Amino acid sequence: MQDILNLIHGYDIYKDFDHSKYVERLSGWNVNPVLYEEIISVKKPDIILELGSWYGASAISMGRIIKDKGLHTKIICVDTWLGSFEFIGLHDSDHNRALIPSYGFPNAYYQFLSNVCKNNLQDVIIPLPNTIKHSCKWLQKHSIQADVIYIDGDNGASSIYEDIRNSWSLLKDNGIMFGDDFNNPGIKSNILSALNKISNELLISYKAIDKHHDFWKIVKKIQNL
Repeated sequence: MQDILNLIHGYDIYKDFDHSKYVERLSGWNVNPVLYEEIISVKKPDIILELGSWYGASAISMGRIIKDKGLHTKIICVDTWLGSFEFIGLHDSDHNRALIPSYGFPNAYYQFLSNVCKNNLQDVIIPLPNTIKHSCKWLQKHSIQADVIYIDGDNGASSIYEDIRNSWSLLKDNGIMFGDDFNNPGIKSNILSALNKISNELLISYKAIDKHHDFWKIVKKIQNL
């Protein structure tokens, strides 16, 4: 497998990073190690692409499973680490959404890096700090595809649709794309709107994951020529 960390960043970004400046903060939403293990056990993926990572709770959970199974999977984590619009102005009053700013600019990315280091997953997790749209275009340019894609970015209907649309070509045949909040009353209508729109356009189908009904999935079937 190509050295994706070096391809993206040009050097080992973890080598001289001082993670001691940060206390581990692994807050997140809907982290589901049981589901992750089921997917990783079935797919034994070379690459997992996570769209929306924040402090890295889900990526780190998947990374631990990868290490336990002795796999060589890489997790590419795409995020701006600037937070969604509802994160602005909280001034650290919401622990899960804290931007950790310096002179007004968020430092959540460095909290993410620190969490990765504290869990010894520098050889598994590769951050790609940019928008999902730009990151997907860059990955496509470099012919990097994933066996598993986790959609976990902004929860607006248009954002969910765009994240699926932009990353669909990066999913390998027989690959799994999945996302959470499928039964969240405040978000489900947005997810259904996005999934129905993309399903009609790409002629694909989605469903709730058995025994994990708060998660949806799409399997990219091989197209018959």
